[in-house]
Amino acid sequence: MLENVFYSQEKHGPYKLFNLGSFELEEGGIIPDCRLAYATHGKLNEKKDNVVIVPTWFSGRAKIMNLT
Repeated sequence: MLENVFYSQEKHGPYKLFNLGSFELEEGGIIPDCRLAYATHGKLNEKKDNVVIVPTWFSGRAKIMNLT
């Protein structure tokens, strides 16, 4: 996979990557080696019911939301 400095943690803030593998699209296409970037904040409670998911957009950055 090509590295792109735009997607660096210095620019976007700290994040982790989750590898989806080959991701099949509804229209039949495939994204090979598809990876999702995500960031977590705070601590998950024992009941695991304090999760808030904030979806971003293509090339969106959590850093601009002042979460990091």
